[in-house]
Amino acid sequence: MNNVKRIREAKGITLMELARRASIMALHLQRLEQYGWKRSQTGMETDERIAAALGEPLWKVFPEAYESPYPRPKKPEPPPKVDTRTDKEIDETIKALNERRQAAGRFADERDTCHYEETSPGVMQGFGDFHHWQRLQKQKK
Repeated sequence: MNNVKRIREAKGITLMELARRASIMALHLQRLEQYGWKRSQTGMETDERIAAALGEPLWKVFPEAYESPYPRPKKPEPPPKVDTRTDKEIDETIKALNERRQAAGRFADERDTCHYEETSPGVMQGFGDFHHWQRLQKQKK
């Protein structure tokens, strides 16, 4: 549902009444409400007549086509999703998790059960923690 229909229904105006007030064919207005609203479809004059008939400013009725005279508040950017932990911190976290699992009776140390192999040039397939496997390979060298 677009803004025209939402505002029209909130004000209790029928489609026929809005069409009469804005001097637009009701069928045209109905299709615009039903299939969406683009500035190029109607033109600014028609948009102004519809906004005037609804008693709302143009930018409120068609926010996607016309800019508000008031600045929009900027949304804060989400923090980057980067794991900044060191290898030692990751090992400590995994050790603590494994201790909890062992205490709960379901212990399987994924660190010891990881295996990867190169199935084709540049493609690694296997199971377990790949980053830990890479570290193990570096330690073996």
